[in-house]
Amino acid sequence: MSDSQFSLIPADQPFAVAAALFAIALFGFWAEKKSWGKMVTGAVWAILCAILASNLGIIPKSSAAYSFVFKYLVPALIPLFLMHADVRRIVAESGRVGLAFILACIGTAAGAIVASQLIDLGAREADLAGIFTATYTGGSVNYAAVIQSTGFDDAN
Repeated sequence: MSDSQFSLIPADQPFAVAAALFAIALFGFWAEKKSWGKMVTGAVWAILCAILASNLGIIPKSSAAYSFVFKYLVPALIPLFLMHADVRRIVAESGRVGLAFILACIGTAAGAIVASQLIDLGAREADLAGIFTATYTGGSVNYAAVIQSTGFDDAN
């Protein structure tokens, strides 16, 4: 293993990596309940800690445990988080920003449709339009979910 790939927790120890990820998630949930941690969500604290831990060489930059998390845990956790969302509060507090986001999502979807009609993207044109729309409206988790659901991640 080269020096640039070294980490305190080896990549070939998926249970140790998973334990570190659970500890990071636990920290995120704990931090969001503190007065200093309420400025962002626990998920953001967890992401920031994971980035920091990876760059400091505590956890590896790639591991089989990460694939497991993104394949099984993230899709299961998203609906659980949404079940606790107060939609009335979100709509009331988002105001003009929420409306701007909805309009941006509509514009992104319309742009993908128009672009796919103007530019030949090949046989998987609809998949690509969906993937681009997903990432620009819902971020990286949406992007990963649509790539996986379309089977585009297995494409050569």
